[in-house]
Amino acid sequence: MDLVAAWNLELNIPRQASGSGARVVASSEDSAPSTSSHRAADSDETLMQRYQRGSELAFHELYGRYRAPLLRYIRRLCHGPEEYEEIAQETWMAVIQGRERYAPQARFVTYLFAIAHNRETAKSRLRFALARLRSLLEPWA
Repeated sequence: MDLVAAWNLELNIPRQASGSGARVVASSEDSAPSTSSHRAADSDETLMQRYQRGSELAFHELYGRYRAPLLRYIRRLCHGPEEYEEIAQETWMAVIQGRERYAPQARFVTYLFAIAHNRETAKSRLRFALARLRSLLEPWA
């Protein structure tokens, strides 16, 4: 496991009489500080492409944006709390493992939620197959 040291520095510059205030953000990944409006404007697809090139900070930004919405979505699909947490973990692992194959043909959020949906569908099919198998084996138990 690679450990990545990261730092983040935010400076709030007070508003001057002739202009508006600005917030400068710098991180260990940037070569120069940028304004917070530039960082906030990074699309999900841009962040994923930065993650493909090795930016762990871009992944952390995506994770921060979609952790809670993904959990809510999966919770509506699943039967128990242990199951939805497992599917959420599998979904993020699929994003990590498949980062080289990601192509921004659709929005990142669509890609993410499709992975989660497919994982839940596979688990539901397995659950149904196991229940059917148990019911078939029950007379011999």
